[in-house]
Amino acid sequence: MKKNYIYIVSALLFGGSLVAQTTETFETEVDNSTSFTDNSQVFNITSQAGGSFKLTNASGTGWSGTAADNKYIDNSGTADQGIPVQFTIKTSPLASFKLKSLYLFLSQNDLNPGTGSCTITGKLAGTNVFTATSSTGFNSNPSINKGFTLINLTIYGGADNSNKIIDEFIVETTGTFEYVALDAMTWLTIPLKVDSFDASAFKYYPNPVKNTLNLSYSKDITSTKVFNMIGQTVSEKSINANEVQIEMSNLAKGAYLVEIQSEDGSKTIKVLKE
Repeated sequence: MKKNYIYIVSALLFGGSLVAQTTETFETEVDNSTSFTDNSQVFNITSQAGGSFKLTNASGTGWSGTAADNKYIDNSGTADQGIPVQFTIKTSPLASFKLKSLYLFLSQNDLNPGTGSCTITGKLAGTNVFTATSSTGFNSNPSINKGFTLINLTIYGGADNSNKIIDEFIVETTGTFEYVALDAMTWLTIPLKVDSFDASAFKYYPNPVKNTLNLSYSKDITSTKVFNMIGQTVSEKSINANEVQIEMSNLAKGAYLVEIQSEDGSKTIKVLKE
């Protein structure tokens, strides 16, 4: 929860919102939970391979970045020989952030030193933003940082990914790295931009529509989504143009919501399909 906060008061165009970098050490989180909250943001932990990842409490075996601590995320008791791991940490609801660094303990399932690689993949809206992999430099000495290795996204994998905007990241290993513990996750919130969509410069027609909905705006439209009235996405499109056509001939008659994203904000309109 509340850890090391560095607040940068933004008098920039963010309406007084704060950019906050924080290090989550998990010490106030609920034991055995598959979610945690830091700086009011909820993160969910999901496991894909190599056991079940959750919050573990084991006195003095974690690493806060400066000293031993008690809680961290790991697959304790579920790590199996010969099975590398994969797990995901994702914001809920989806919110953008920058991953700065984290500490990982990598070993065989019996906690003896292992070998292999570790990949950190950052994603935004389901699309890969970066992939950083290394197979060297991992700490195997428990007397140093309790055996944890600093994964610094500024240099990890040979590139600086610390300023890439993501909403989830995946930790994946190969070889005999069958047990993984994660502690001291440092991340940076991304403040919401002020939406300055100019409704007077936006036009759409016809409404009702039979086949094609035409959109135009003074700036580039970057994407569109069409939702039915129960919130299901029935159509989406990525573009970069100030004039866009949305094909709706294949949709059933009724009302739809169309979300328009542009360089300076978004707008949602209601359209009737004949």
